[in-house]
Amino acid sequence: MYKSKSICMFESIIFRNQRKFNVNEPIDIEALYEALLFYGSVTVIADKSILKQLIGIFGHDGLLELVQDEFLHIEYLNNNTGIHTQNSGSSNELHSPVTFNSPVLDLDNVAFELFRESTGKQGKGRRLATRFIKNVSEVDFEIDITKQLISDLAEASYVEDAVRRILSFYTPEYGNMFDIKFHVTKEGDGLSVDTNLDFSRLNWIYHTRVSIKHSSITPAYLLIHLFNTRCDIHFASTHTSEIATDPISSAIMDIKYSELLKNRGASINTLTSFKRFVSVDTKNIGVVLACGRRSHKEYLVLLNKSRKMRNWLHNKEPDIDLIKDYHEAVVSDTWADKLPTKTTRWSIFSGIGLVLDTAGAGGLGTFAGLGISAVDTFLLDRLIKGWKPNQFISDLKEFTKDVEG
Repeated sequence: MYKSKSICMFESIIFRNQRKFNVNEPIDIEALYEALLFYGSVTVIADKSILKQLIGIFGHDGLLELVQDEFLHIEYLNNNTGIHTQNSGSSNELHSPVTFNSPVLDLDNVAFELFRESTGKQGKGRRLATRFIKNVSEVDFEIDITKQLISDLAEASYVEDAVRRILSFYTPEYGNMFDIKFHVTKEGDGLSVDTNLDFSRLNWIYHTRVSIKHSSITPAYLLIHLFNTRCDIHFASTHTSEIATDPISSAIMDIKYSELLKNRGASINTLTSFKRFVSVDTKNIGVVLACGRRSHKEYLVLLNKSRKMRNWLHNKEPDIDLIKDYHEAVVSDTWADKLPTKTTRWSIFSGIGLVLDTAGAGGLGTFAGLGISAVDTFLLDRLIKGWKPNQFISDLKEFTKDVEG
């Protein structure tokens, strides 16, 4: 029998566009400030809008200091994902997941533009951009990400459960979510959606909260949510990391993991998978920093102190008292000690234990014969080796505040 070594909480965390439809504030900066105090490695998967936000919050010098001192790791995403729709609105409507890029969004061009805007000087902007680029990694979505989504969409129960969860956030007044049908099938080079959703009624509800100029609920709009979640899972699993996410993506990821483990196959004898929330009262550091009431220099005092004390959390299971004691030690005798408190939440997969039967074919090789896709085999491999896909959850503010009319 083989049992994995646990990969512990607070080792690393990924931030990737928590507010998918807010160009100006795609990252929850308050959550990022706080994660930097807790986690050994914090990585932001950035695009132009995220870089612009980070420079606006930290300043060009402050952001450079964070990446050069390795408090913050930035991976710049050179391309993006979307859903291309043909014959929109007709009975022959077809959808295709795509990746796309643009030369104007290359890191060199974006960094120079943003640092020039921040400094107000072309020469200084170029010099700072050059230094910044040396401390940033570049990543691309491979074409496999579209194949991974297509594999996800073939799982009927997962897709319908995910659509129900999305609509329960956006249009809770719609009615009985369990009556919803949303089936995706392959049609030539595209994907066809068979659904009983009343989009006129859905959008009547949705547009009471969100301007019609911003978005409307369509099959493609729902598919892009699943695509965004697949991308979040991709980065979290390839980095073997936790992820900071919004409750909608968090809920869809939970469904995906539940489906995966439920259909794991006979080669796994024992499965223990339970999820719980850990809520801890912490000082409201992110708020005072985000609104400029405390300086970047004052924040660095806390960061340096937390770096020296982080062994409190390393190689330990999440425990409320442990987290609370660590946080209090970091803020004690600092400007943050007298701040009001807020509740910080983690979604914890506190007991994923997979024990494999190594007799016979054994191991992951048996999954191929059980009809489990290659991408799901990869996720199972990560879980078996001890990855716990914990999530640092930002509270879902009224989502109309996160969209632009």
